[in-house]
Amino acid sequence: MLKLGRNDQCWCGSGKKYKVCHAAFDEKLAELKAKGEQIPPHKLIKTPAQLDGIRKAGKLNTEILDMVAQNIHAGMTTDDINKMVHEYTVSHGGVPAPLGYCGFPKSVCTSVNDVICHGIPSEKEVLQDGDIINVDVTTILDVIMQMPLVCSALAMSVMKQKNWWMSQNNLWTWHLLL
Repeated sequence: MLKLGRNDQCWCGSGKKYKVCHAAFDEKLAELKAKGEQIPPHKLIKTPAQLDGIRKAGKLNTEILDMVAQNIHAGMTTDDINKMVHEYTVSHGGVPAPLGYCGFPKSVCTSVNDVICHGIPSEKEVLQDGDIINVDVTTILDVIMQMPLVCSALAMSVMKQKNWWMSQNNLWTWHLLL
């Protein structure tokens, strides 16, 4: 941890004095560390502006998944899903994070049936009635201090049953009637 005086400028970049910004927080972290807890470095702790940006990216990510949920259907290809996600993301000021990441060629991951994760959308993969599909959307909305604001990958499943959704540990899963 940084050794700052109480009247020094806070390490977070807020411009506030340390004593009114993060001093109490850092004291609590020091107590937890003394008890043997693992403490994250300051660079992992987000500022209010970064948290606001993450919220905005998450909101856009949810909008993208809602759009996919309204438009996905049997007979479309996984590349059709990729095109929908790419066009919506870009038209709303975002960047599809998977595109180009470690050479990934598409804007979204689509995993159908027995593909566990990170499936690559294809014109050859046509959704059939009853397929289970996982659509992983990750959106970069803004860049703050060279740091992309990325929302966690969210999952969508298409099933031949009734519409429903659930939330579990910040992973949203939509099950959709075809």
